[in-house]
Amino acid sequence: MSIVQPFSESYQNLLYDESRMVGHAEYVAFPRDEAGIARAVRFCAERGVPLTAQGSRTGLAGGASPDGGLILNLSRMDSILGMRQDAQGRFFLRAQPGVTLAAIRKALLLKAADVSGWSAESREAFAGMKAGEWFFSPDPTEPTASIGGMASCNARGARSFLYGATRKHIHALRVTLADGRVAELTRGCEKARGRDFTIHTEDGGALSGRLPDFDTPLIKDAGYYIQPDMDLIDLFIGSQGALGIIAELELALMPAPKSLSGVTAFFPDDDAALRYVSAVKRFRPQPASIEFFNGDALALVEVNTDPDAPIFAYTDYGLAMDCGAFLREVL
Repeated sequence: MSIVQPFSESYQNLLYDESRMVGHAEYVAFPRDEAGIARAVRFCAERGVPLTAQGSRTGLAGGASPDGGLILNLSRMDSILGMRQDAQGRFFLRAQPGVTLAAIRKALLLKAADVSGWSAESREAFAGMKAGEWFFSPDPTEPTASIGGMASCNARGARSFLYGATRKHIHALRVTLADGRVAELTRGCEKARGRDFTIHTEDGGALSGRLPDFDTPLIKDAGYYIQPDMDLIDLFIGSQGALGIIAELELALMPAPKSLSGVTAFFPDDDAALRYVSAVKRFRPQPASIEFFNGDALALVEVNTDPDAPIFAYTDYGLAMDCGAFLREVL
């Protein structure tokens, strides 16, 4: 049975993401493993059919809205595959691209996961991880974002001020290229030589080329990352699936902070707030995140929120916050 199905009205919700930009499609596929991705990609390559990869469709830029062709929805590839510990004591978690950030956080917080299909080495590493507190630091706005989607757009979020964007925390990828071949890239192992690069595929072949003659600004988040002598894993992180479909990721975990605290400060004008931010950026230890809301933003939240209902019911550590009461007090 082909993994590719004709598109029908029952899949209408797949035509848009959180941007509400509505697209159109002729086919849809829901792979459950890497082989399923490869079959769907080869279907498109052989017929010249456009392909749009989707995760949880939480993006705001319309990247998951198809412009015809095939929707490759990866939401059913939602398994945590294993864990390992390296010689330096660092832990790395392997996951399929459809696993959500919320699921990763829950597994690490509760130190519980379905390990029935894991290797003995993975189960041993997971048992060792339980002796400490570990977390995956990227923190985009929506915790239901898929891990594959976060890597594909190099998601940032509030914590990136201290920890950096998602790119920094992806150690390895398995990707399906446009012709259905599979490549595995591990950080530090496959690098360009100046502008020339070669990506080796699992069938013994290779894909060679030359990087464009421009360098990506270091402040840029999503989009192609281009630098001479670059690590080739970074070609795929941020490229929105245009160079290859992520089939598996290895995430680098970090020791969780032993304590968390926050400060909410109010200022008479924007200039005073910006001076405060400049000072905070020099603090040691550095804050994990800095966020700015002006009076108009807070007023908008108050107008559009039931004053008796909490805006946030859950954070990483289960903290409930009654923002309705908070806003009535400060505005």
